[in-house]
Amino acid sequence: EGLMMGQRCGDVDPSIILYMANKLGMDCKDVLGMMNSQSGFLGIAGTPDSRDLEDRFIAGDETAALAIEMFCYRVAKYVAAYTVPLGRIDAIVFTGGIGEKSCIKRKKILDYLAPLGITYDDDTNNENGKKTSGLIS
Repeated sequence: EGLMMGQRCGDVDPSIILYMANKLGMDCKDVLGMMNSQSGFLGIAGTPDSRDLEDRFIAGDETAALAIEMFCYRVAKYVAAYTVPLGRIDAIVFTGGIGEKSCIKRKKILDYLAPLGITYDDDTNNENGKKTSGLIS
């Protein structure tokens, strides 16, 4: 299991490796290489750089929008899946680039989680929580 990243595909059915090898005339090692270094944001939108993706998203680029949607949906899916064993969500903590700079990704992830009662302040999120010590809800 794992999230899609800049160059990695994330979750896939394991049988896809053999299928792709047969379909593309490649060996499994090359397919794994492609899945680990030529997939993810790079494979969908042509760049592994999340900042570039967001700039292109704002400019209306459809492939950047698709990559961001796929990523945010998968993050939300993981968070939602953890509510089953945990019983509830006490807090969602965004760190790194998403936590510091990505109001777009935070908004999309939290919007997907709204059915679980997750709320946030849109204005504070857009300011990256700078006036609230990082809190956006």
